Amino acid sequence: MPLSEFESWAAQLDPKETYQILCHSGNRSQMASMVLARAGFSVVNVSDGMMAYKGATVNEL
Repeated sequence: MPLSEFESWAAQLDPKETYQILCHSGNRSQMASMVLARAGFSVVNVSDGMMAYKGATVNEL
């Protein structure tokens, strides 16, 4: 999701939940995490993104 759309999308989220934010390299997810944290959300940013992840992945929704 483009960061330009993230803030309006995030308004639909439940602030009582914890969210894990992830992107390819960790840069965009860090910015998105800051948006949520400023809005009072509990956030976990996955540092270094998918590039650092060594586990199995599923490529379907």
